Amino acid sequence: MRHYRLSAILLILLLLSSGFAVGATQEIKEIKAPTFSQPFFVKSGGDVEINIDVAEKGLLKEITLSNSNTHRQAAPIIVDLPLSEGANKNTFSVPSDIEPGLYDMCVSIQTTTAIQDCQRHSVAVVDSFDPPFKFVQITDYHVGDPRAEKQFPGVDIQKVRRAALEKANELKPDFVIMTGDITAYPRTYDVDYPAAVDEILDNIKEPVLIIPGNHDRYTYMADDYDGIIEGDDYWARYFGAKHRVLDYGRVRFVMFNSYDWDQVTRNRNRPWHLNRPSSHTYQGTLSKSEYAWVKKALKTGDGRMPVLVAHHDPRSFEVMPQQWCKDCISRTKFLSLIRKAKVPYYLFGHIHRNEEYTVGKTHYIATTSSGSDVDAEDLWCIREFTVGKDLKIESRLIKLFDSPPMK
Repeated sequence: MRHYRLSAILLILLLLSSGFAVGATQEIKEIKAPTFSQPFFVKSGGDVEINIDVAEKGLLKEITLSNSNTHRQAAPIIVDLPLSEGANKNTFSVPSDIEPGLYDMCVSIQTTTAIQDCQRHSVAVVDSFDPPFKFVQITDYHVGDPRAEKQFPGVDIQKVRRAALEKANELKPDFVIMTGDITAYPRTYDVDYPAAVDEILDNIKEPVLIIPGNHDRYTYMADDYDGIIEGDDYWARYFGAKHRVLDYGRVRFVMFNSYDWDQVTRNRNRPWHLNRPSSHTYQGTLSKSEYAWVKKALKTGDGRMPVLVAHHDPRSFEVMPQQWCKDCISRTKFLSLIRKAKVPYYLFGHIHRNEEYTVGKTHYIATTSSGSDVDAEDLWCIREFTVGKDLKIESRLIKLFDSPPMK
């Protein structure tokens, strides 16, 4: 018994010394990048880009990296970099003898007070970026969504979600992509967002890249509600960036926000819209700025093969989004960009079913939900992708259960 007590005390001390408050959900504070949902990939001895935001000028004194799975800490990296008030972009070199793996990063900052901030799972040290390599897609995770329980009364949907993460670990991919709808409905965001972060961090053992879906970015405005529930605020607090370019060897993954409506259109209180010349939609769209970001990412790939990754299929974009959003581009315009850029692969979720089709030179692949209502035969799945030396991508569906697991 004494041995177990000592082990528990040592574990608590280790967590505290690493800057992680026991029982506290990880949030985005001073470290803006890399984060657990947007990790930085680097070879041993390479440079990591780090963005720090501080309320007053100070000094970035030290950076520590601890293996996320073994908890073994590499030698502290002394940087002593001056920080100006606000956003700061810097780089640091990981040790040349560091072992490949997923790492938690902590920073020690000195302003008028001492600050320590940490992001678990934020640095991925890799052997090589060359193909072949593989990755896994998990989508429509839906913490807080009751629809699966309505479809299958008594189902243990948390067990389904955790099975998606555990199966991804078994496949040992180079990384995992979660394509949106991590949460479900705005009235429970205050519970569901931290629950989703805890569940993912406590169960995934591989680098994970996460982009939002429509359910993550809803707002809720009502005449009798004192304030606005804003999904973007929760996303910024717990997940950070809404889009990401990942250059992995000769492949460029362009992961973007396909639910880029303004706040009013994202309002999920549908009766609210009846008294106003507005409407709610769960379908996709791109603002002009998000479209420009995607276009630039496709143009600046330096010869890498582009792969588009989003929550929505372009076919489910609103045909005429301008009726509700003056700043949004048409579905036709975005499809034209895909065609002109000769994008070979487009990966998405949203539709809660598995689907593949080809239009022109682009192969579209959808994966079903891992935490909501689904096709009664396919049930819940994740998808494994293998990128060959010829850059051809093959995929296979992995069914999580043959029948719904019950509580």
